[in-house]
Amino acid sequence: MTRKLDYEIIYKYLRKKDFGIITTLNENGNPHTTGVLYGISDIENDLKFYIISGKKYHKIKNIQRNPNISFVIPFPHYIMRFVPSSMIQIDGLAKLIDYDKIKHEQFFLRTRALKTNINFVDNDPDNAIIIEITPNNKIRGHGLGIGMMDLRKNHARGLFYSLIK
Repeated sequence: MTRKLDYEIIYKYLRKKDFGIITTLNENGNPHTTGVLYGISDIENDLKFYIISGKKYHKIKNIQRNPNISFVIPFPHYIMRFVPSSMIQIDGLAKLIDYDKIKHEQFFLRTRALKTNINFVDNDPDNAIIIEITPNNKIRGHGLGIGMMDLRKNHARGLFYSLIK
């Protein structure tokens, strides 16, 4: 049975990371997957993810054709590497918006890696674009909020979902 986790718990996990994997669909309907750094809205606002990208990448062209995306945030086990990674999966819609440093910089100040993205964009601001992801109402995942011994007894116990408020 799939467990329900509170949105606030999921949000805290999402804030701990800055790396995710976005999947878009190419012109043939085949998946195109790439790793990205992401910023996230404050918990008081509607949940949104923000990704800085260059305008010429495949993911941008794919989103222009079809805004449906899937976004996965992995949570690897750094000490016990033999344990499968936990993850959060979000399906939603992506929207391309012009990069505005004053408006968007706030989402990218959380970690050193995200700040590096801002510096990269400063070198070529005309090529920068923001991918804004609005998740569907349900977040799914596996392995968070459960002990490894419980997972070992029954791997399916790791499944969870959360409803976005």
